Amino acid sequence: MRSKSVKAILSGECLIVRGNREINVLRGKRKIGTIKNGVLELSPLEGIYLMKKGKIKAFHMGKEINVDQLLQKVDFKRYHVFEDLTEKGYLVKSGHKYGADFRVYEKGDDPDKEHSSYLVRVIGEVESVKAYDLLALARVAHSVRKKLILAIVGEEGEVTYYSVKWTKL
Repeated sequence: MRSKSVKAILSGECLIVRGNREINVLRGKRKIGTIKNGVLELSPLEGIYLMKKGKIKAFHMGKEINVDQLLQKVDFKRYHVFEDLTEKGYLVKSGHKYGADFRVYEKGDDPDKEHSSYLVRVIGEVESVKAYDLLALARVAHSVRKKLILAIVGEEGEVTYYSVKWTKL
């Protein structure tokens, strides 16, 4: 039996969900989104994922918006990596404070109790990356005890992952 979709309101750069029952239904054990001031804030990536799963319906200025409208607010490559990792059971959060696209928690980890295990940098398969930027991110990942993962996204949205290890000689 499918559960009823929860209403989410697009406000600025996030989707807002109100109501304890609605928040508990969406969050469950996954800890998706962030609770602030008694409301659940979803990133556009989280919102798109939940919309595709039929878990939420998004509204802006009283009118329902669809997935395509919300997809215009995000980067194609980043969404594909977010969706792929989430489908594999990982919890994916913003990694901007570390200079990465995402920080990723192991399956079953609680972000309120445990630290993320990975920093993920998303790169298109035809993009170039400066060695300096990659080295800087590898150094950050090493210093905060996280594994650095490069997520290479192909033209059709397929994702290949590479692990980068910082080694001091």
